[in-house]
Amino acid sequence: MELLSVIIPVYNVEKYLRECLDSVLASTYPCLEILVVDDGSTDSCPQICDDYAKADVRIRVIHQNNHGLIAARNRGLAEANGAYIGFVDSDDVISPVMFAELIKAIENTNADMAACEYCVDKCKLAVSEITEESYVVVDSFEGCLSVITVAPEIRNTTWTGQSVWNKLYRRELIHNLYNPDCFMCEDLRFNWDYIHGIEKMVVIPKALYMYRQNENSILATYRNKKKNEKSMFGGVANSRLWGYIADEPKITYETLREYIKARAAYVTHGALFRVCLQKRENDYKEFVDAAKRIIKSNECLVRKDVETYSLKVRTIVWLCGKCFPLWKLGVKLVDIFGK
Repeated sequence: MELLSVIIPVYNVEKYLRECLDSVLASTYPCLEILVVDDGSTDSCPQICDDYAKADVRIRVIHQNNHGLIAARNRGLAEANGAYIGFVDSDDVISPVMFAELIKAIENTNADMAACEYCVDKCKLAVSEITEESYVVVDSFEGCLSVITVAPEIRNTTWTGQSVWNKLYRRELIHNLYNPDCFMCEDLRFNWDYIHGIEKMVVIPKALYMYRQNENSILATYRNKKKNEKSMFGGVANSRLWGYIADEPKITYETLREYIKARAAYVTHGALFRVCLQKRENDYKEFVDAAKRIIKSNECLVRKDVETYSLKVRTIVWLCGKCFPLWKLGVKLVDIFGK
């Protein structure tokens, strides 16, 4: 039986941490190490982590200064000994069978990556054994890309998405750590790098992970769209990543490429909005010029994707691409009156 390393980054989540750790400790998979990376918490989390480590030898606590989610996960990867790698966010909860079922799915299908569905906030998780007949096996690069980007052609099958916390990886196939320049899109970049080196992934169509919407999570400091400099820079990085993916030569399905291009235009619009809202066009001039070109070239793809984007989003992106001065006036009005 192979060792599984579960990496849990922790930052100021004392309200939820015990519930998270208890759920991982209740895992039915017996061969695991739990790497709890305390990223400079200032509440009672460091003491909670140490108390749990004293009570259960499977837990190893790593205390470090506050460097953010990416640094915490990279530290966990550097310390991990397992053949398999899993991630859990410290304010979330997992089903006791999650890791056992993900490993079983990988081994039964000879896949290189496994994923499961997730639900949000106090939902009911699946706890029974998963039948092999229910597995969804994806055995192409474009299929894997469709899964992690939730492309339209995969949505009737799975919504597992780009997050890492509902997935399982083979340690030997992780050739790239989290890119520090990719906050706000760190999971997408990690999965994007990973699927380039695999042959097959398997999806379990059951919710085995509970994601908690927590405004005080370790990533919250990157999500303030109006005031946070890192959030603005992260939005630019997100835009560049989607543009990079859209140019991938291995994508041969035109519908998938069009979806990725539309997504690139959408996230670029969001980043451009934040830059303009903060009146930082001169500081990000190169990005602003590139963003206007991307949106102008691909707004038609956003407009026609009525399944993905609301009428409001499609209209705003269209306006940005067709009449930037008028769109810019709208940004000024948002700044004055709020959303």
